[in-house]
Amino acid sequence: MAFAFGESRTFTSDDGRKIEAEMVAFRANSAHVRMNGRNFSIPLEKLSSDDQAWVKDWAKRNTDYRLDFSERVVEHPHLREAKKKRDEKDRKESFESESRFYELRIGNRSGLDLTNLTVQYQIVVRKTHTEKLTIGGSKKQETPRFVTGAKKVNLLANTDHVKLTLDTVRLETHEWQERGYVLKRDSETGREYAVYHWDDYGDEERLDGVWVKVFMGNILVGEWKSEGKIVDEVQWAGDAAPVEVNAGQMNQPEDPLAKKKLELSQASDDHAAALRDRLPDDQISQKKERFEQILREYEDLILGK
Repeated sequence: MAFAFGESRTFTSDDGRKIEAEMVAFRANSAHVRMNGRNFSIPLEKLSSDDQAWVKDWAKRNTDYRLDFSERVVEHPHLREAKKKRDEKDRKESFESESRFYELRIGNRSGLDLTNLTVQYQIVVRKTHTEKLTIGGSKKQETPRFVTGAKKVNLLANTDHVKLTLDTVRLETHEWQERGYVLKRDSETGREYAVYHWDDYGDEERLDGVWVKVFMGNILVGEWKSEGKIVDEVQWAGDAAPVEVNAGQMNQPEDPLAKKKLELSQASDDHAAALRDRLPDDQISQKKERFEQILREYEDLILGK
């Protein structure tokens, strides 16, 4: 809903009549104007095409935009890599990873439909490096890395919402030990000897938060940050080129591997739902075959890379 101090204009009706009035509000697809101390409501379609465009632009500039934001983190059930270990004489290490993504929900309570929106987002990944040293004590350092993207939403109607699936992020955990030694001297013989020890190191990645900016044209109509340890401390990394998505629909990733990941997740969910709902055996079998087919296609894509 748009309200502002009066802005004078000569309006022209669709039949050519002209009136001098002040634009004071826009709601319910009508221009609310003041003329000679009285308020009038003019349906937008009763104005000339030029005035309709002017009223819409005025509403964009004067609306108190109200957007609701929420998010949830989802783990891809088939993109987890189990811990792998490698032991050598002077080094022991392990690797594992998981893949997660944000589901972002944006609701519109502005009192009017919003069109041609660009949703810019910056996913903040927190990497924690730790060291536990026999000589030197313990250290801990947290640094961010960013995954940025944008979605184009053609229409977000008043009181409606849109759900967006953001980029899948691979999160790695790497732990290792390095063998070291210190030289000591025997008090009786005076000979030096080595005392060996293991120093511990680790790198762990976690989703810290997401920073969202919503633009209508070049007008910032909403901004939000989820909760996190470092998301409030980072700088905006820059805008990304948007990918178009329709309101109320989950977008499909453009990257073939990312798209296949999402298909795999959806097929897994379908199979699980079929088991949960105790569908007939033939339907469960179809869901399972579909999942296994997509899994093979996904593995082929990975090998192809």
